[in-house]
Amino acid sequence: MHQEAENALAMALHFLRSSGSDVPGATRKAVQALGALNRLEMLALGSGARTTGRA
Repeated sequence: MHQEAENALAMALHFLRSSGSDVPGATRKAVQALGALNRLEMLALGSGARTTGRA
């Protein structure tokens, strides 16, 4: 899931940097990345890992 999030963010940046600046495409990819990160967080919490909520 970490790789999925990383790939989605890379694609979002690609869409934004392209000559057409595909904002809707970048938005979709950013949402996909956030979803993958959320699933990763849920797995970590389910396995007993604790997070502080700090960046």
